[in-house]
Amino acid sequence: MPRLLVTALLAAVLSAACGGGGSDGGGGTANAYHIGGTITGLSSATGLVLANGIDTLTVPAGATSFSMPTAVANGAAYDVTVRIHPTALNCTVISGAGTVTGADVASISVHCGPGTESVLYSFKGAPADGAYPNSLIQASDGDLYGVAGGDTSNLSVIPGVVFKISSTGTESVLYAFKGGTTDGADPISLIQASDGNFYGMTDQGGTNGFGTVFKVTPGGSETVLYSFADLPFFSLIQASDGNFYGVTAQGGMNGLGTVFKVTPDGSESLVYSFSGGADGASPAGGLIEAGDGNLYGVTRHGGAYGLGTVFKVTPGGTETVLYSFGGMNDGFNPVGALIQASDGNFYGTTSYGGPNGIGTVFRVTPGGAETVLYSFRAMNDGAQPVGGLIQASDGDLYGVAGGGGAYTASVLFRITLAGEESVLYSFPSLPYPGGLNPGLIQARDGNLYGTSHVGGTRAFPAADLGIVFEFN
Repeated sequence: MPRLLVTALLAAVLSAACGGGGSDGGGGTANAYHIGGTITGLSSATGLVLANGIDTLTVPAGATSFSMPTAVANGAAYDVTVRIHPTALNCTVISGAGTVTGADVASISVHCGPGTESVLYSFKGAPADGAYPNSLIQASDGDLYGVAGGDTSNLSVIPGVVFKISSTGTESVLYAFKGGTTDGADPISLIQASDGNFYGMTDQGGTNGFGTVFKVTPGGSETVLYSFADLPFFSLIQASDGNFYGVTAQGGMNGLGTVFKVTPDGSESLVYSFSGGADGASPAGGLIEAGDGNLYGVTRHGGAYGLGTVFKVTPGGTETVLYSFGGMNDGFNPVGALIQASDGNFYGTTSYGGPNGIGTVFRVTPGGAETVLYSFRAMNDGAQPVGGLIQASDGDLYGVAGGGGAYTASVLFRITLAGEESVLYSFPSLPYPGGLNPGLIQARDGNLYGTSHVGGTRAFPAADLGIVFEFN
């Protein structure tokens, strides 16, 4: 066969095998297509990073369109998401997922803009509805529930409430505590258990005057399950065994704090008593149950350097210290409950220390390796974070930080698992909007909700008794 004919046949075979000419995606293989679309609202903001699986694109300021660097094969799926939001903006991807069908994809829209904060409810104080709210949750009926302590000057009038707030901001008192030895006072936490009832703790009142574990039905009937002999600290959880677990900051065999268990019928037992040595002292922020079935938490003191720990306790009471804070670059005095994020690691905050001395967001692996994910600077990013973190549906972490004294306003912040931090909202001129427990949650509508111990519609500082806020 003549050589020219062989060459022509070979070229025809190769052309047919390659499908004849699809876009090569800027250097990719034939039959691979560009994935992109439009961007609105970015303006001069920098820092936006888009991702399609492991393929990422850093978007320049002012961009109005984008195209992902790596082309996608015909018939393959794509899912463009925001990997990192630009500073002070929130970006949403519209029509970001689909399947390539023989052509470039240019229909994806990325919309960027500032989030909006609004006051959903402003507390009025005694005798109407309490003050200084804590521990916000969204219940199975879709409404928000929480607890508010009494105005300390009016505890004899109303020593705290369990409240309910509808999606329209209508507030009602589900239960008003009576105080004294009857049912406790100054509630500090609330959860909805598997039986549909609400459970929580007070840090005053009860038989011994140190607080109670209580149950409130959706109809508003209250029962005291247990009266503490030592002060409880922050949150209660219901573990997979159906029992309730929490911590006390003091008491126990050594007077330095405990992990306790309360059964649904009110029987209490000591799970672990801290010694104040290498095992830590003064647990804070409550507990979580991790995927391995064990309980994890933090202590503010003790450990190898006396500056706090991340610990694990088995349901049988065996305690292990995962990490001891050293107080310098890794921070100290952890606050708030840990979370176990989607990557299996534990994340939390310290109120002091870090490279800048004013608090950190940290990560600890199940094996005990610690990393400072972010160190606050009090330069428009807040200082001394308040409470713990949540992981939202976008995979990022969210929390509240104080204002760093006179330097900045307190902030609602977001941080990626890679450590990129951005401020979503700066609270106007008031320090520590979250109080000791901001109760930050993401509700089923995708918005963030939380509480503030200060602020509200009354004049500051005479009657600013706290708010429930919404961040859209």
